[in-house]
Amino acid sequence: VKGEGFRALYKGMGAPLAGSPPIFALGFMGNEFGKRLQRKTPDDVLGPTKLAIAGAFSGAVATIIMAPGERIKCILQVQQNSASTVGVKYNGPVHVFKSLIAEGGIQNVYKGTVATLARDVPASAAFYASYELL
Repeated sequence: VKGEGFRALYKGMGAPLAGSPPIFALGFMGNEFGKRLQRKTPDDVLGPTKLAIAGAFSGAVATIIMAPGERIKCILQVQQNSASTVGVKYNGPVHVFKSLIAEGGIQNVYKGTVATLARDVPASAAFYASYELL
């Protein structure tokens, strides 16, 4: 903030914002699919544990889109002194994505996915179980 100003706090947020609608769509779809997998009949009422399991499943599904966006956001946020072109490797999210692919393929884009899963699976379990129970 000292060197780059208040806007530095929001650097790299374009990728997560662009990914939010499909992430939520996948999340709700994954939650419904997780519930269907656990029901013996369509009328079965799931308890808190099974609702949390369905939510955890949705978190894992949503990570498919979320992990690359998180990686791009983090790379852009840690760049030094973006106010000048000195020390700036990437000029935006698309540039980061293309560079990551060129430097290491698709697996390079998905580095950090385990950390994203560790954060999002339990959070989604709590979120969707609460959503259904409240």
